[in-house]
Amino acid sequence: MCMEPSSPPTHARRVKRPTTAAPSFAIATVTRNPHRFGAWLDYYRRLGAAHVFLAVEQSPDVVAYCEAHAAGFVTLSVASEQSNPYFTLIDRQEAHVNAALAGCAVHGVDWLFQVDDDELLHFCEPWEEVARRVPRDADCLVLTNVEAVPDHAGSDFTTISRFFLDDDLFLCYVNGKAGGRVGSTAASGSHRFTGVEWLVPLESAMLMHFESCPYGRWRDKFMHYASLQRKM
Repeated sequence: MCMEPSSPPTHARRVKRPTTAAPSFAIATVTRNPHRFGAWLDYYRRLGAAHVFLAVEQSPDVVAYCEAHAAGFVTLSVASEQSNPYFTLIDRQEAHVNAALAGCAVHGVDWLFQVDDDELLHFCEPWEEVARRVPRDADCLVLTNVEAVPDHAGSDFTTISRFFLDDDLFLCYVNGKAGGRVGSTAASGSHRFTGVEWLVPLESAMLMHFESCPYGRWRDKFMHYASLQRKM
C-alpha cells in the first residue's frame, strides 16, 4: 500500500543488491494538481523505475489514485497546507529528495532522479547502458533538459513531439536536472546532487520539460501564485 506521511529513518540501512543485478533507479517528485497524473505515472512504470517517491500538496485525487492503482510502486508523503508555496518550493523539494534517498536505501535502489510533474526522463538507449558508463567516482548524473514546443493551447506531454535544443529559446530553466547515487550523495538544491558530476551525453539520455503544458495549467499556476503573493 502507499505509505501515509512518515519520516524515513535518518540513517537507513542500505539493502545489498547482488553484484550481477542491473542498477535500478527511482523518481522523486513534489506535485500539486498534476496534469494527467495517471499517464505520467504509467510512463515511469513503463520506463522501468523501481519506485516513485511522491510529495503531494493540495491534491487529494492524487492520493486516492495512488492508493487505488499504485500499491507498492509509490511512497506518498502528504504535505500540510503551505502559506507561501512558491518561495519555499526549492526547500521542500530538497527535503523530499533527501527523504527519498533514505527510502531508496531501504528499497535497495541505486540511483534517484529528481523530476517535476511536467517532466519526463527519457533514455535514448537502455538505462543499463547509461549506468554502465558512469565513472566510478561520479555521484551526480547531470541530464541536459530540452523544452517542449506545443502545437496548440491543448498540447501536453502525451501529444508533443518537438523540442527546443537551443536554451536561448527556453521559457524556463536551462541548467538541466540530475540523478544521485544512493548512499553517497545528498540533494543540492532542486537541480543537483552533491559529489562529483558527470554530464550524460544527450545521445544517451535527457530530461524532456513540458513547461506547464497545456496552456490552462500554466495560467492556473500563475493565478495561484498571484493569490499567494501580490507581486507574483
